[in-house]
Amino acid sequence: MSSRIKVLMILSPYQEVRIDQIRGQADLVYRNGAFSLCATLGVPEGDLIEFDGFLGVDLGIVTITVDSDGTVYSGAAVTNIRKRHGALQRVRARSAKRLSGQDVNH
Repeated sequence: MSSRIKVLMILSPYQEVRIDQIRGQADLVYRNGAFSLCATLGVPEGDLIEFDGFLGVDLGIVTITVDSDGTVYSGAAVTNIRKRHGALQRVRARSAKRLSGQDVNH
């Protein structure tokens, strides 16, 4: 391509409202058989949100997490399932191929 060409740009209503906020350069990206335009927007900062408290989480090894309210999450259920599936894996059981934490994590 030796010169610039004009192309039709299809925008969603969300993007149309922000078209005047484009700042600086934009990159044309070809991915999975489609072109996309990656542009930087200059968006004003929003208002500060007031809050009453916070939740802190401490990640550990023996105790998986402890939150700032003092609730302890040990991960024992996941450990038990991991051990059970490990035993099944050793004897090459068909059920061992299932996702080990599916019943706990989902």
